[in-house]
Amino acid sequence: MAFELWDAELGISLGAFDTEADALALVRRLCRESNGSRAPLGLIEDGQRVIATGDALLERARAGENLSRA
Repeated sequence: MAFELWDAELGISLGAFDTEADALALVRRLCRESNGSRAPLGLIEDGQRVIATGDALLERARAGENLSRA
């Protein structure tokens, strides 16, 4: 596991991923399925380094989606 997605509000892991792209794909899916509701999500690398949280994580996920379409 290199990346882990967390729901900070519930204090639970939403999954472990080999790549950041896979984790961001789940963030995008959760956003689509939540009907506008946003949980305070966080992405952690190697169990130590916080990559992004909250709105910054959503922006990172959106940017990744745009890159995959190019």
